[in-house]
Amino acid sequence: MPLISSCIHCGNTNLASCFSASDVNMKLGGEFHYSKCRNCGLLFINPMPGKEIMDRHYPKDEYYSYSTIDTESFSTKARKLLYDLFFRPGNRNYLLKCILFPMKIFSRSAHIVKNTRLLDIGCGSGQFLHEMKSFGVQTYGVEPGVFPDENSKQNGLDIFCGNLLDAQYPDARFDIVTMNHVLEHVHNPREILCEIRRILKPGGRFIVAVPNTRSLAFRLFGKNWYQLDTPRHLVMYSDHILASMLGQTGFKILSVRFNSGPRQFSFSAANAIGKPWMRKYPIFLDIPGLILAYLVNIFRFGDQFEMICIKE
Repeated sequence: MPLISSCIHCGNTNLASCFSASDVNMKLGGEFHYSKCRNCGLLFINPMPGKEIMDRHYPKDEYYSYSTIDTESFSTKARKLLYDLFFRPGNRNYLLKCILFPMKIFSRSAHIVKNTRLLDIGCGSGQFLHEMKSFGVQTYGVEPGVFPDENSKQNGLDIFCGNLLDAQYPDARFDIVTMNHVLEHVHNPREILCEIRRILKPGGRFIVAVPNTRSLAFRLFGKNWYQLDTPRHLVMYSDHILASMLGQTGFKILSVRFNSGPRQFSFSAANAIGKPWMRKYPIFLDIPGLILAYLVNIFRFGDQFEMICIKE
């Protein structure tokens, strides 16, 4: 791929060469260079890797979002309970809401209204779609990668295999569109956001979550930051940059939520000291990490954030 000469967001040509990084998360090698816009601060891989390279860094048997749908585990049931309590209008179990409120900060947001149409972009094998479908939501997905589609079909999921632009959905098709840690994987974010706006109904909701380059974890660990996830994360955002991009593509932001978990530090530390086994047994670090996660989220320095927007 050719070298990018101007910022993907603001178009400024004053780009700084930042650092080089390899695939430390999955130990698949490679060396990738990062540029940072001196005007807006957007960070991105430059030049961006082509399809052949990227295919090697999304191993279908190892990449987490390609696993088969889990319907019965404790974690699945816990997620569904949190969705029901906090994101389904009309739930009046106030006592349980109070008890479990500290866990809400780590939950992915949803907007659960029966019979609304929801599109999840980058849905993997469809775990989130399966959970939303159980609440009566009409679910659709888009996934460009290789995933166990037979498993998804067995669970009655409608997933388009390819990218969003190729799906060619009609105008104003969906009530809700979600992108949970997907926007950073695409090389053409503005084009994708414009397409999302086109397929959303007027007043429809767009829920997007990405890693945060203004986070404490990135400042501490740099190229070993777990959420840098070289080279799968092509374009890296701060809350200010993404807010600007969303405004320019026709969205109004309703809320911003920092929802990092404790392992933003333990997983990054494992990368920094070359001890990947720490990612398998991080539980002894989770208690101090949990306290730190709450603090950095409160002060908006968590390593990921989520924005809920509406189509203007």
